[in-house]
Amino acid sequence: MKEDTLELADCIGESEDREAKPSSSPIMTDSGDTGKCPLKRTYSSDDEDQRPVKFPRISSPSAESVFPSVEHSDVKTVITDCQNTLNDPDPEAGCSKDYVAYNSEASLEVGDHKDPLTTDSQNSKQDADEESTLPVELMNLSDDVLLIIMSNLKPTDLQNLSSCCQRLCRVASDWSLWMDVDFRPHKLLEGQLQRFLPFFSDTTEKIVTRGFVASKPMPRWRTECLSSELLSSIATECPNLRTFIAEEHCIDANKIKISAFPSGIEHLSLKACEIINPPTESSYFNSICRYLPHLKVLELTDCKWLPPHSIMALSKLKHLEELHLDGCSLIKDCIAYASLAFNLGFSQLKVLDLRRTGVSDSELSCLNRSNRLTHLYLEYPYSNGIDNNENGAPRACHLPGIISDLGLRSLVISDKPHVLFNNAQFGIVSEEIHVMAPLKDRVSLCKLHTLVARNFKLVTDATLNELHFAQSLRYLDLKGTQITHHGAETFRSSRPDVTLITSYDDEFT
Repeated sequence: MKEDTLELADCIGESEDREAKPSSSPIMTDSGDTGKCPLKRTYSSDDEDQRPVKFPRISSPSAESVFPSVEHSDVKTVITDCQNTLNDPDPEAGCSKDYVAYNSEASLEVGDHKDPLTTDSQNSKQDADEESTLPVELMNLSDDVLLIIMSNLKPTDLQNLSSCCQRLCRVASDWSLWMDVDFRPHKLLEGQLQRFLPFFSDTTEKIVTRGFVASKPMPRWRTECLSSELLSSIATECPNLRTFIAEEHCIDANKIKISAFPSGIEHLSLKACEIINPPTESSYFNSICRYLPHLKVLELTDCKWLPPHSIMALSKLKHLEELHLDGCSLIKDCIAYASLAFNLGFSQLKVLDLRRTGVSDSELSCLNRSNRLTHLYLEYPYSNGIDNNENGAPRACHLPGIISDLGLRSLVISDKPHVLFNNAQFGIVSEEIHVMAPLKDRVSLCKLHTLVARNFKLVTDATLNELHFAQSLRYLDLKGTQITHHGAETFRSSRPDVTLITSYDDEFT
């Protein structure tokens, strides 16, 4: 009985001892961990931290001495206390150093994490800045940009650029760059012009070349840059060629005939060209109406070799609308050719340029037969040359290039035939002889819109009185004539629809 009592006492004692000892929960001493629960770190990915927030675990009532207020606080209070320990270099006893270190690393990771959109925009801006600093190279441009740049280059530059590489050759050969080809101011020989034939196509509509005649009297002015073979090749490569301008070329009539030029052209210019070995029995332009049937504009400016009888051949061009003979000094004393030409030909002629030629009143009297003529340009070729009588006044004389009131009057007023030709057929102009038909017999035939007659000293106010009846007239230039200021103002008041230019305009402006 006593033994049983002793055993029962021992069991009770052991039980009391166990109750008196601290809890066996895994709380470490200060020598190791600081009495806090060890934390597990789990990572699901680098971008997102899915580690749960760890709080100190209360395992026994003895923890009241460590966390005296945890038992009566909620979870939010514990979170606030733990966040405050991040900024405290000496955390409270309720949080472990591992916890503080863990949350510090997490905060650094959050600070290093950036918005993807912000990062992309910054990278794009950085790439744009780097591209803007890179040098712009020709081959980095698109074909469209290269085409725009090449459109501002001359044909010789395009040819040089095409020899650099295949891509530039392809772009430089684009048809849009070779529609209007102007080789000026360069002077190219026949062999040099041959190199451009591969660039021509059926879209080429205009070709302009220049020779060496301007270097006269140096021997080089006779250099021949054109040939029948070259003109034939141009006609083959450019079937739709409409304008061919050959300026200052030396053309051998025995080698290059008018039939060698492309037959489809509508505009031909031989400005300041020299024709050597011209035919003696006929004109160089003989049968031009057959070889160039579509010709509308013909420029023969400063062709001093052009004989007067060439007017007959040119008058047969059925579609000719503009004829420029400025500076053709041999065009004089040609009333016979002019009379036939304007009576039988020049059916579509609208613009006639006779400046610095030798035409006089006798030739002008033939122009009123052309009822389609709208623009006429006249100018005395020299600064003087008019004979004066004893009193110092201009005297009527038969000189090439002398145009008077009677010649201009014949352009717009057709009197009775015997009155008109009796005074004009011999070029006789005199102040004493002025036979004019009655007003009822005057008929306006010419449809002139523009009339330029400069530096003719025998043109007076009487011309304005006659031109008053030209109802189609809109522009009149009489600089260098004997037109007075009173006569000009009288004409302006009666014809306000006409722009009148005189020498007095510069003085009164």
